[in-house]
Amino acid sequence: MQKFKKTIPSRSKFKIILDMKESNIYLVNLLKNKLYHNIYLLFVGYRVINPMLEKVVLTIETEHIKSKILFLRCLKAIVIDLVDLFSRICNLSTLYS
Repeated sequence: MQKFKKTIPSRSKFKIILDMKESNIYLVNLLKNKLYHNIYLLFVGYRVINPMLEKVVLTIETEHIKSKILFLRCLKAIVIDLVDLFSRICNLSTLYS
């Protein structure tokens, strides 16, 4: 009888739902090619799920992360960066309004 090996995905993928305007999402590109705990973000994409409520799903793919602790640390660092980026957006928008 043939044994099947479990295939380990080469990437980890997670999604974050954001409340923001679609026009501000371009700053998310600043996250690309950045290291988080020695893990590169391979893909950062977004999809608007509700234009009226300004809800956006951010999809992030990284190298495969085997450790749950490392995954959570990476996610926490990304969220901190996102909060920083969006607070800068808010500060800029209040300056120009």
